[in-house]
Amino acid sequence: MFFHKLLTSLFHQLNGERSVMAPYYILRGKKSGQTLQDIHYYKVAGFFGVGQDLSKESYNQYVQELIDLKWIHSKEKPIVTDEGKEQLDEFSTLFHRGVVPPALLSVEATLLLIAQLASNALYENNRYIPVIDNQTIQHRVKEWLYTQPSLSTVANEVKKTLHSFVTEELSTELEKNLFVYRITGYQTAGLTWTQLAEQFNTAAIDCLYVYRQSVLRFYGYLEQQRSPLVRLFEPPSPLTETAKNTQSLLQKGYSLEEVSMVRSLKLSTIEDHIIELASYTTGFNYQDYITEQDVMKIKKKQLQLNTHKLKLLREQLPQFSYFQIRLALALGGDLNE
Repeated sequence: MFFHKLLTSLFHQLNGERSVMAPYYILRGKKSGQTLQDIHYYKVAGFFGVGQDLSKESYNQYVQELIDLKWIHSKEKPIVTDEGKEQLDEFSTLFHRGVVPPALLSVEATLLLIAQLASNALYENNRYIPVIDNQTIQHRVKEWLYTQPSLSTVANEVKKTLHSFVTEELSTELEKNLFVYRITGYQTAGLTWTQLAEQFNTAAIDCLYVYRQSVLRFYGYLEQQRSPLVRLFEPPSPLTETAKNTQSLLQKGYSLEEVSMVRSLKLSTIEDHIIELASYTTGFNYQDYITEQDVMKIKKKQLQLNTHKLKLLREQLPQFSYFQIRLALALGGDLNE
């Protein structure tokens, strides 16, 4: 029931203030203004994009199962029940850590490819079909290999790193087994999720997300160890390309109105970009739009009311625009304990 608890924990974090589909967009990693704000406001950034392959049909099925289990009230009122809260008492996942994870599907694919490469290299075999056919990932691995002393050096480094990670960092037998049995190596094929589910008597969806949690832990392990392998993986960046374009113009001294005109976009859209930049850019200069004192006023009211609903906050703070309230929440998301 790992995935069911994971989904319940997401609903719990959202506090009944978002629609039943909000967790789906978060898991899928949808780069919309609303979703990017939500993961910051509700401190669920660690879940962002970890389920990019989750279909809407499957998601709706799992939501219905949560309702049948009486863990959430209904689709119209996706609030976690007392029974659901009991399930979360001892539930913890790395996805709760609150920072945007790397593109996990890309990390997962790269891990499988480099493990296969290393295994075959150790047996001096260069005749095999890559387990990952993604050309971008294959190219990145090849480019990285050109920077390394030799293939044998890489193979031994991968073997040592994987062995150390599994033995030192993974605590349960299920985590260890899923991580190892997914790997395709020399004359050995990695198991499918269906095969893993049957072998370890665990639902396939639970196998998938327990494994993904281990992949996230592996990425963190590489960073912690300062492993040369970490260069194989792209750093996380939740910013949309359109927000980056707006950022570029702002850095050149354009006002919001000028950016709106140059880009032929509504002012409200540019304001969305400001919220996005404030949420995910270190040291963002917000004082052209709101003072620090006013940010603190809005933060204080938000904590008093314990809500992120803009309408409620605006009713209590009519002197501020919706944009200023959203900006203050984006700047103060880390205070929402």
